[in-house]
Amino acid sequence: MQFQSFTERIGSLKVDVFHHVQAFDTDAEDGETHLQNAVDKWNVQNGTEAFEQCLRQLPDCKSLAQILLRRDKIYETLAEHINKRDPNSLQGLLE
Repeated sequence: MQFQSFTERIGSLKVDVFHHVQAFDTDAEDGETHLQNAVDKWNVQNGTEAFEQCLRQLPDCKSLAQILLRRDKIYETLAEHINKRDPNSLQGLLE
């Protein structure tokens, strides 16, 4: 892979500005996790098949205990789908 400057990398991103963005509270409430909030947010914003396939493979991550117990499966699932480099689902997966 050849080195790309930050400007080149930003320039190569494809952004779809025509999607309606629903506001979400970024602060996790009691018992909720930031991971679950991000999953909920991107589930609404990204309806691509690649992204929904990743969500179907992710185990429950509603509490910190669930995340810690299933951290290997969560990591493997996210890494697998990020490595596919699908431009339509990458932003949601990286958040």
